[in-house]
Amino acid sequence: MRAEVIAPFVGATAEVFKTVVGETSCELGAPSVFRGDCTTQEVTLVLSLTGHVEGCVFYGLQTATARRIAAAMVGEPVPTLDRTAQTTLAELAHSIGARLETRLEQAGYRCSITPPTVIIGRLAIIAPLPISRLVVPLETSFGPVEIGLAIRTRERAKTRPDSADGPTPEGEVTRASAAGRA
Repeated sequence: MRAEVIAPFVGATAEVFKTVVGETSCELGAPSVFRGDCTTQEVTLVLSLTGHVEGCVFYGLQTATARRIAAAMVGEPVPTLDRTAQTTLAELAHSIGARLETRLEQAGYRCSITPPTVIIGRLAIIAPLPISRLVVPLETSFGPVEIGLAIRTRERAKTRPDSADGPTPEGEVTRASAAGRA
C-alpha cells in the first residue's frame, strides 16, 4: 500500500479528532498487518469505500476509549454505550469519512464513502475480506485507536485539460465533455 494512499486516512482521523473531540496529541505507532475476518476491538466503526480506493476502514476502540470519546463529543459522562453513545460515535466516523473523501480527492483518488456502521463486540465476523488489513495504531489522550485499512486502489484519476470538474478517470463523462456532445 502506497504512503500517498495511507496518509489521507491517518491525516483525516487526526484532524477530526482535533476539531470534533478536542484531541491535541495523536501519536502514531508502528503499522502491522492483520490477516483475519473479524473485529479485534470491543467497538469498531466501519466505513466502506468504492471508486479509485475500495474496501473498508475499521476504527477499533476499547469500550472505555469509546465512552471517553463520546463523552467529549456530548459534553457529559457516558456510562454505557447505549444507542445515543453509538450514534455519537457514528457521527465521529461520518465526520472522518467526509474529511477522508476530500483528502483522497486532493490526492487524485475519487471515491464514495458509505455511512458508518458501529459494531459492538470483539471477534464479530465480517464478510470475507479479499485483502489483509494494515493496522495503524493511534495513541490519543482518550486511549488507543486502531485504524485498520482493508483497501486497494484502482487507477488514479488523471487531470484532463477539458475537465471543468477537476481530476477524472479516463473515459468518465464530465459536464464539460457532455456539453460538447450535445
